[in-house]
Amino acid sequence: RCLSFGNRGSALGAQRFIWGVSWIYRTQIPPHSGSFNSGFGCRCKGHCDCGDNASKPYIDDVIAASPELLANDNFSSFLALANHLGLRLSTTPGHVSPPGPVCIALGLEYDTDENTVSLPQAKLEALTELLKYWIDSPKATEKELASLSGKLLQACGVIFAGRLFLNRILATKRRATRAKHKTIYLDEAFRDDVQWWIEALALRNGVSFLVHKSSATITLDASTTGWSDGSPGIGAYHYDRNEYISVSPPQHLHSLHINDLELLAHVLVARVWGPQLGSVHVKVYTDNTCCWYLSQNGRSAVDQRLRMARIFALSQIEHGYRVEPAWLSTEDNWLADAFSRPADEKSKRRIADFTKSIGATPTQRHIEPEMYDF
Repeated sequence: RCLSFGNRGSALGAQRFIWGVSWIYRTQIPPHSGSFNSGFGCRCKGHCDCGDNASKPYIDDVIAASPELLANDNFSSFLALANHLGLRLSTTPGHVSPPGPVCIALGLEYDTDENTVSLPQAKLEALTELLKYWIDSPKATEKELASLSGKLLQACGVIFAGRLFLNRILATKRRATRAKHKTIYLDEAFRDDVQWWIEALALRNGVSFLVHKSSATITLDASTTGWSDGSPGIGAYHYDRNEYISVSPPQHLHSLHINDLELLAHVLVARVWGPQLGSVHVKVYTDNTCCWYLSQNGRSAVDQRLRMARIFALSQIEHGYRVEPAWLSTEDNWLADAFSRPADEKSKRRIADFTKSIGATPTQRHIEPEMYDF
């Protein structure tokens, strides 16, 4: 019998079956000849990490990781297990991958030596050719745009900031959905994003799949009426450099929504400290859920916010550092909040107490007028 593709029950049945196979391999198969698997007595009723062999199942696929010394033994053991259970493994070239630092799993190429996950060369070339076709196409149908968006959505997982540069393509697809005849003319914004993707595939195919430990910490915040004259304020503090930002944006930006002010704080952080971060993995804390979500997922329906988020991402690409967005409660984000409200007496006391506790006066960074541009 064959389980029908696309059926939820089929997927669940296949997933449960492969969980069982993976459990047997993890807990019952000795990690090498003449040894004993510590997970042999596992009786866990739910998912667990028992056993000495590492494997992760997904519907009808399994990927396993082993020390180089044991890799060949573990691979042979898994093939023997499959044969014992009467399982027919795929005969498609590349589907059964012998031990090595590079393997293709779920359509992506993992390289443990380089710590990267990227598009395989064949898929990379095919996607690049497809984008070159789209750069000169005058119009498109909803179905064509859906196909393009689907391919780019997978690529977003291995191209840094890819989701930020897919939004206008998705917006174009939605416009085609609303069109009476489902065919629309393509605008320059669409072509700009296609061009960015062509360059990104050539230069930035691959992201780290093992996250580095953060080596720098920055907190930031914004207030709508934090300045002495009631105008908005922006504050940020770089813990490793003992430097801070405390400014009120220009008059034409005073009407920005608090979410946009918080994003402007991200832009200033990138432009002030970005050129000095080098290859640092920095954790940037915000107490604004909208900003955290946008930084984490690259999604927004507001074009102005997407522009600021792209500036923040492009700074990381240009200078080689990476930001790990993190959320911090408003109560714990008191220092950046104080720098965004320097006229407030409570904020003054907090800054004074902090300066006294570290025994050094923080250095204020100067903001040039062009740094506010987005």
